[in-house]
Amino acid sequence: MAPSDSESDSYDPKFYTDRPIEDQLETGLVHTDECNAARAEVLADYERRLSPLPESCTGTLLETCRNWDRNLDGRDPTLHYGFFLTYDEEEEIASKLLDEGRIAEDPHAHCTILVSDYLNDRLNEILGQDPDEPDLDFRDELTVSTHKDHDVFTLYTTGAGCGTMPDDIEKAVRHFKEIAPQREPMWYFDLDTYSPSLFKFKPFKAEKVVGPGLAPFLRSADDQ
Repeated sequence: MAPSDSESDSYDPKFYTDRPIEDQLETGLVHTDECNAARAEVLADYERRLSPLPESCTGTLLETCRNWDRNLDGRDPTLHYGFFLTYDEEEEIASKLLDEGRIAEDPHAHCTILVSDYLNDRLNEILGQDPDEPDLDFRDELTVSTHKDHDVFTLYTTGAGCGTMPDDIEKAVRHFKEIAPQREPMWYFDLDTYSPSLFKFKPFKAEKVVGPGLAPFLRSADDQ
């Protein structure tokens, strides 16, 4: 017998089992090891399904987002166009920039801040922008990833009221690749929009998670 809507929308307790309060205070961990393992398994599957889309998808992706039917597709299509870096990679880049004298040492600043400030300060110079009102800048976003410590250095985000991609975006891409030449810009699925927790850690279903408009962009599990 197929589950009813109320049953299918219920919470599976294996994803919401907490440690006793005294254990939480001692370990700083809220959920049991079994619960965390179950969540990690689902997150890994969502990460595979929501693998970043290549730059070659840009034209059809933007057309799909512009023609988004919210009655049919639900939540706004939120993807970030930019570059993925782990904190370890950011620390390496910040160290290199410091050694080359391109940034000043700041022991209190996180590596993300150091890299982001350098990128935007230099981009303002390249484009002749007002630092207080830039037309284009790098923003730090998060994507659906098993890497907890990461950033997507984002130049453009799809969704409601996002407008068109800036004309100078290619200059910004070249600028970023000066510090991370191994990286190419891609489209990353926004964590706040597509996190498995928003779907109660249910098995991934493309049309439910991203909507039928974006579902054709995803690779099937058999292809991965």
